[in-house]
Amino acid sequence: MNETMDWNQRVADSKGQQMFVPEKCLEQVKEWYAKRDELKKFVDIASRTEIETNMALNTAIYEIRKYLSANGRADVWSADIGFDVDALKEGKYIITITENNSIK
Repeated sequence: MNETMDWNQRVADSKGQQMFVPEKCLEQVKEWYAKRDELKKFVDIASRTEIETNMALNTAIYEIRKYLSANGRADVWSADIGFDVDALKEGKYIITITENNSIK
């Protein structure tokens, strides 16, 4: 059942802990609330983009490992693989493969 809240009663029952926002301040509150909705939309888009980016990176690293393993580098499954960031900035795709020291 969807009942309408009696906001006047709720404020009255709060024993002074709640009050209606003064009329003079309502525009600022409404602006904040609208910005909050904008922020949530932005955060949702950013979160989805982050997840999709991580999935793309994991897929790329997996395909690199699979290729290298099939071509004689079986150790790549337990190695750390990363990209040379300086090379990426110049449009060169260089990976760095290092031994994973946590599993020696």
